[in-house]
Amino acid sequence: MDEINNWIKNIARFFRSRKLTIYLIVLVILISVVGSIIPQKHVYSHAAFTQMLEQSEFLVYMDSIGLTAIFTTWLFFGVMFLLYLNTIFCTYDMFKNTIRKMKKGTDFKKKDGIVGFANHAVVVLDTSSDSTRDKVVSIIKKRRYRVEQDGNRIVATKNRLGVFGTPAFHLCILLVLGAILYGGVGRMEGRMQLVEGQTLYEQQQDYMYVAEGPLFNAEHRNYGITLERFHPRYEDEDGVYRGAASELVITDGGQVVKRDLVHSNHLVVYEDVTLFQNEYGFAPLFLMKNETGAVISGSYVYAEDDGSGRYMTVFPVADTGLMAQITLYPNSSRRILESGYDIPQNPQVYLELFEGEQPVFDGVLGLDQMVLLGNYPDVGEVTLGFYDLKQWSIIAVVIDRGVPYIFGGIYLAVFSMMVMFFFSPRHLWGVEEEDEDGRPVLYMGGKSDRYKSSFEVEFNNLIEGIKKEVQNGST
Repeated sequence: MDEINNWIKNIARFFRSRKLTIYLIVLVILISVVGSIIPQKHVYSHAAFTQMLEQSEFLVYMDSIGLTAIFTTWLFFGVMFLLYLNTIFCTYDMFKNTIRKMKKGTDFKKKDGIVGFANHAVVVLDTSSDSTRDKVVSIIKKRRYRVEQDGNRIVATKNRLGVFGTPAFHLCILLVLGAILYGGVGRMEGRMQLVEGQTLYEQQQDYMYVAEGPLFNAEHRNYGITLERFHPRYEDEDGVYRGAASELVITDGGQVVKRDLVHSNHLVVYEDVTLFQNEYGFAPLFLMKNETGAVISGSYVYAEDDGSGRYMTVFPVADTGLMAQITLYPNSSRRILESGYDIPQNPQVYLELFEGEQPVFDGVLGLDQMVLLGNYPDVGEVTLGFYDLKQWSIIAVVIDRGVPYIFGGIYLAVFSMMVMFFFSPRHLWGVEEEDEDGRPVLYMGGKSDRYKSSFEVEFNNLIEGIKKEVQNGST
């Protein structure tokens, strides 16, 4: 039994160690540094991250061992869990010490203990009587102190519960850490790339990128997300410009359950899922047709802004062995519909076709224009044309059940800091004794946990008030 008790004590001693706290915080910092040095998937667009993977074998290796999503790994959560346990033990000890300190502050003190305080005074009384002591108590109470009296001894406290500010703050840290762990291990973040009118489903294969916490367990819901319309320059009902906005429709079980706009100042929330707009651009439609005009193949391709107002992308042309590179120029002349939806007018693409590294065509195509690719077996004469232009948006889908608790912990932490800094506990002690000349003397002393200079002013004012009421002379 003694061995078990010693084992438990050693574990408790290990987890309440301040050194362990420092080591774990250093580990969290090191992991964060690694996460800032190694590109993380959630920071970059899918296209940008894919390009970085193609250019760096080191990054491919880091991705294979999970360090490109380091904040969802067991390494990170393991360190956070140890820090959580360490904080629990330290907070428990802090509460025990606080309760002990709180009880100690209500003990009566003798003369020798009172004159040992930095703030103390000796007041000679007119008489030693109950009425004199009542006057002293009344003056102290007027300064919002809670006073207890035992014969000739006095103890007074103010802002007594303020002593719990620091442990309460640590309790809030526990709540935040627990929320991070709770939300993180079951967290899911994915990105869907949708063209106007397209519907994708909340399932793993429909995401262009998805990161799942170690305990998420692929709990995908399979509800549909449709980008019904994209608004490049959205103004809300009050006429406030909100930038680009995506009009989303969420369907579950074949029924529309949510219809809302997502933009920079407004997220879409459905059950425990949050959707926000990540990126957007243009999607020209390229179709390959035979000589009869029948569509052989085709799709919308995603063109990204290169920062100069042009949109570029590269894609393979079906089974022709050709690679197409396009530069899209969405004309600045726009037609605004009554609904407020605007579309680009007369867009053009600069099309380049390559067979291997050999260029075979370059030229400008407008809407409904095409280029002859040549004759192919079993197909005949084939053309590639530019037939439509829509816009696409990347919608981030996030499940993080710990977020409300994180914000709750932060709000409570702010409140506990207010308690900590604005309600500093203050203590006063007094005892009435006779001095060497046989005169009744009141010995007063006190201390404050914080703001000692302001307490000194308060204490001196208190003594001056007592002297005016009960003193015939003082030393």
